[in-house]
Amino acid sequence: MFSAPNEPDENKLASGFAEARTHVQGALRHAEREGISSETLAFALMSEALPRMVHTHGPAWTAEMLAKLAHRIGAGLV
Repeated sequence: MFSAPNEPDENKLASGFAEARTHVQGALRHAEREGISSETLAFALMSEALPRMVHTHGPAWTAEMLAKLAHRIGAGLV
């Protein structure tokens, strides 16, 4: 199992990350134009992303990543 990174290293991201992010950003813009709230979009993204993270990296890695994210949010770094 890998350790959760403090910051994503773009050199280590899977190929296609930039393209995938562009697709997600486009989908978000489209949804916002359709009137879907930012809060709803955030929850929808999490409900899709978390099971994929658990499946790909396992529950311990995902929990560690979320704990680090929570710490960064609490510290005002996000």
